[in-house]
Amino acid sequence: MNNTLLDLNDFLFAVLDKLADDDVRGDDLTEALRRADGVVAVATQINAAHNIALGAAKLASGINPDYKMPDMLMVGGKGAQEIKTVGKK
Repeated sequence: MNNTLLDLNDFLFAVLDKLADDDVRGDDLTEALRRADGVVAVATQINAAHNIALGAAKLASGINPDYKMPDMLMVGGKGAQEIKTVGKK
């Protein structure tokens, strides 16, 4: 995992696929559900942190038009093309 929101999204769907697999039963299903609960708890915290960063980026870009968005909010992660109109229509 490269630790981007896109990676997190892919990982969450992989967890969902495992839970939806009819061949996963009994103890394997119990373990998959336990792990999924942990994944959801961590993913919720990651999402909350990104929402805070996004709110701060929207505020900062309104004050300073040359504001550089944090790497954690870049589409595709580090080195990705900057989005210069954060929160603007």
